[in-house]
Amino acid sequence: IIFTSMPPPGTLGRLLVETRQQPQLELTEAVSRRVPLAGAELEAFRAKEAEERAAAEERARTEREETEEIDTEEVDEGARELATHDLMDSGAAEAGGRTFKRQTRLFPMFPCLEERTPWDAYGEIIDRKDFMEVQTQPEKPVIVPDVMAVDESVRVETEFPTKVIVSTELITRRCEVVLVDLEGRVDAASQIKFIEQVKPRKIILVHGSSENTQMLRRQLLSLKVADDRNYSEEEIIAPDVNELVNVTSESRIYQVRLKDSLMNMLQFSSTEDHQIAWVDATMHMHDTSALVSATNLPSLDRPETLPNHPPVLIGRVRLDLFKPVLAEANIHAEFFGGELICNDEVVVKRDGPRITLEGPICDTYYAVRDLLYRQYAIV
Repeated sequence: IIFTSMPPPGTLGRLLVETRQQPQLELTEAVSRRVPLAGAELEAFRAKEAEERAAAEERARTEREETEEIDTEEVDEGARELATHDLMDSGAAEAGGRTFKRQTRLFPMFPCLEERTPWDAYGEIIDRKDFMEVQTQPEKPVIVPDVMAVDESVRVETEFPTKVIVSTELITRRCEVVLVDLEGRVDAASQIKFIEQVKPRKIILVHGSSENTQMLRRQLLSLKVADDRNYSEEEIIAPDVNELVNVTSESRIYQVRLKDSLMNMLQFSSTEDHQIAWVDATMHMHDTSALVSATNLPSLDRPETLPNHPPVLIGRVRLDLFKPVLAEANIHAEFFGGELICNDEVVVKRDGPRITLEGPICDTYYAVRDLLYRQYAIV
């Protein structure tokens, strides 16, 4: 027996895979078998089947009688309508004692009964049999044995009523069991190695048994994050089935109120689609005993003394985009070995996250530096 994937727990396949190293294995399994009915069970089934057949025939007979009554009423109604338009001689149609012969019922000269078309809420009722193509096949001669002609009540059955019985049997494994893993899944060691290289902020463990999930979670708690610290309990989540998990990265957001005195002194700088400013303020809590809500937010006010802070450059300058800026300022710039040469005097190059400006003190140096500062938002 070859398994291409690990069977689910609690199944016979899982038991065979887990015990495949044992030379012999005896299993006690419930085996279902279908056997024909006999004796009292067969007689009870026959009686029940006869009752159902009789009830079906009775329902069919009742439906036929109701249909015939409806058709008779429609015919009588049509005859009464046509009787008012008799085309025969009025003298001959009169009933009386003028002759010794018995007066028979007189019908219209040209009887015409209109077929009524059945309708429902959606229109005329369509009989699908009128549109079916009946394929006729040549009838084959059927030879009926003489035994069937002796007693017509005798019925030859091709299908016998059966029932399912469940029995417990002892099964001995006499074959070799091999597990060939073709699922393409990774083991715990490969997952841990991958997480060590990626260093995600949050980890959610799903699709696994509770024992394996908790074991992997304990191993991940000992790993180091990007800032050389271990994962916390909140950063590695192992939710249960149908459990709602909040994976929002911006979970620590604080709201404060800015007073007008503080807003008037801020100097905003533009960077892409944002306005950025440096804020030095004093926070005031109005009611420290109450919970923070939309009506009880802390406020930021202008401090009495403004501390000095070094300027901060916000943004990222790309040298390939900085070259057209220099061209607009009539500064000739060319790339050489990944560095930007400006007017053959100043060199602009990138040193990791920083940009270095090298060259003699001249007009080109100050012009390039001024254009470079304009690419950042300085706060």
